[in-house]
Amino acid sequence: MTEIFKLSMHDDQSLWLTQGDTPKPTRVCTVTQAAQLLHRSQRQIYRYIQTQKLIPIQKILNEWILDYQSAERLRDHPPLVQKIP
Repeated sequence: MTEIFKLSMHDDQSLWLTQGDTPKPTRVCTVTQAAQLLHRSQRQIYRYIQTQKLIPIQKILNEWILDYQSAERLRDHPPLVQKIP
């Protein structure tokens, strides 16, 4: 099965993904953009993907494309820091 998608960049450097026949594009970001937005390392972003704190939408050319709203939500409500006993 072939999945058709369109990835476009607007003038403000935001990425938008349109999948299949869906007319409404979804705002997305790369791992690098999410790391910059959250002030975290790329490795930490991959951990967030693994624990589902960030929602991956598609992997394009070996780069995860993430849901931008989940990155904003994580930025606005960061996980609590746990004290080391």
